[in-house]
Amino acid sequence: MGDEFLQRRENERFFEEVKRQYLADMKIRFGFTDLQATQAESLANWAFESGFGSGVSYAHYEESAIRLRPGRRA
Repeated sequence: MGDEFLQRRENERFFEEVKRQYLADMKIRFGFTDLQATQAESLANWAFESGFGSGVSYAHYEESAIRLRPGRRA
């Protein structure tokens, strides 16, 4: 197993632990129903898998925006 794979597994483990704590807190603080907690968990999973907030998604956005600028030559 490579270092990247091990780092990814560690990140996933940490994410799951933090997500579980936040969802339990939101259920108590905001009175989330089970459905609302499931929806919040789905959004958190999407954000983690897509790299949202890590700079990865922003880098893809910038790369795409550069390609779409008027006057850019191929």
